[in-house]
Amino acid sequence: MTYANKLAFTIAAVMICELGYGQTIEESQALDLGTIAIIDNTYIGTINISKEGVVSKTGGIGILRYGSPALFQVRGFDSNRRLYISVQANQSGTVTNEVSAEQFTVQSYDSSEYITTNEQGDAEFSVGAIFATSGSGSSNFRDTVFSAAYAVTVNY
Repeated sequence: MTYANKLAFTIAAVMICELGYGQTIEESQALDLGTIAIIDNTYIGTINISKEGVVSKTGGIGILRYGSPALFQVRGFDSNRRLYISVQANQSGTVTNEVSAEQFTVQSYDSSEYITTNEQGDAEFSVGAIFATSGSGSSNFRDTVFSAAYAVTVNY
């Protein structure tokens, strides 16, 4: 099988945050939707990386390299503290360094609603995502890296 358009995804959450009382939130692994090929864009296709790391796709998307969810560590909170996680898209679609007539739409981000810190006040959580093609029939996806930004909020 030949893949004419292969695409690499890098999804950015610019995250190393130190809070006023010594707590930190750090992204240790970026969300990576892998390298894919658009085989057919006559209908909407999706690429999905769940927070558990399960990769799936729909429509005319071929997977060349599987991606992985983002991983975050929180440190310095009270022990056994419930922390509420919220993930919001900073933009509705992807951007590229090189002009691409076609882009991807952010459908959603996937994360646990809350996590609980351990005895040391630390915890980890992951973030996945679903991105979609336009279904326009156009195959004008540039062979480049597509990026999107999102915000992670931790409340306690």
